This record gives sequence, C-alpha cells and structure tokens, in this order.
Amino acid sequence: MALTKVQAEGVNLADTFTFTGTVTGAGGMELLQTQTASSDVANITFTSTVLTSTYSTYFVTGKIIGSGNFNVFPSIDNGSNYNLSTASAGGGYYYNVSANNSGELTSTFRAGGSGVGIMIMADVQGGTASTQKGMAIFSGYVVNSTDYSASRSSSYFGVSNRSYASSDNYHTMPSNSGGTTFTNASAWNNLKFQWSSGDIIATSTISLYGVK
Repeated sequence: MALTKVQAEGVNLADTFTFTGTVTGAGGMELLQTQTASSDVANITFTSTVLTSTYSTYFVTGKIIGSGNFNVFPSIDNGSNYNLSTASAGGGYYYNVSANNSGELTSTFRAGGSGVGIMIMADVQGGTASTQKGMAIFSGYVVNSTDYSASRSSSYFGVSNRSYASSDNYHTMPSNSGGTTFTNASAWNNLKFQWSSGDIIATSTISLYGVK
C-alpha cells in the first residue's frame, strides 16, 4: 500500500475523522472496576469477576482514609482462603510543616508469613478530628506470572503518600513497597484491601485496571 505523507499544517484537529483498520501497539489500560465505600467498611475486595485470565498485569490506585498499616491480601481461590505465604518490605520518610519531626520508616515496614497481608504502606496516623484522620493515596502494579511452570510467584509493587495532622502539625509520608507470594502455582484472582485495625472510612475509593 502506498503511503501518503500528511503535513501537520494540513490537518485541523477540530475536524471529525473516521478511521478503518486495526490499531496495534498502542498499549494502555482498561478500567475494570472502581469501588467507593458509601459507609465505613472492613475491606474493599476485587474478585474473579474482574481478575481474570485476560490480563497478567493490573494497575491499582486508591484514595483511602483510615489508620494503621494498609495491606492487600491476595487469594488464588477467589477469597475462599487468604493463606498464601507472603514477604513484603518497603521504605519511606516522613516530615512535617514545622520542621521539628522527621524520620525514616525502616523496621516497621516489613511483613511476611502464611496468610500475612502484603504491606502497601505503614504507620498511617488516625485521630478524632476530620483533619487528623489519616488520608493516603497509593498506586501499584499487580503482576501474575505468565508461565507458572517457569516462575511460580506473583507480586505487587507500588508507591504511596500518607498525610495526617496532629494539633495542626501536618505531616507527609511518601514511601514505596513490594511484596510477593511464592510457589502458589496459580494467578491471584482476588485482592482484599484493608487496614491492620479499624475500617476503611466512607468515601474511600479504589480502582483496578487491566494493563494491555
């Protein structure tokens, strides 16, 4: 097929165009599901309805309110069990606007064992005043093996930023974390997100995308 070169100045992007054929190589993500807590809930869970064999890689992002450590519990039997052996670790820092409280998250940002959640972020502070309730944003990738005969592990890796106020002394706490389950020999098809203590507060939201 002969190619026609179109000059940039010859195209008006305000016009309407009709394309035929197939576009390949564009990549991208497909939004599979967004869940928003209409009231305080124990967890937000994505099931095998959206976690299917169509994708081996997913992107998850959320805006959540609560306190404690925030974890994801993976399952290979759609939530009948969350008993996979996990290992997770992360690192981060915290700093406040008064410049009198800063530090590094180290020993508190490790977790592992049978049925232990993969830690997305640690040490989110809570409180009674609305300005003191821990608010956090996070995003990360969930990756299932493309061949469980060759690689029998599935993993999560992501970044987050937590914020809270103590007596109007505002803190920010950015961090990164990663976690893996080993020898599960099957794809994760259920992901349960929850705090280590207390509920996910109403208006929190998490979205799951399939990565092409």
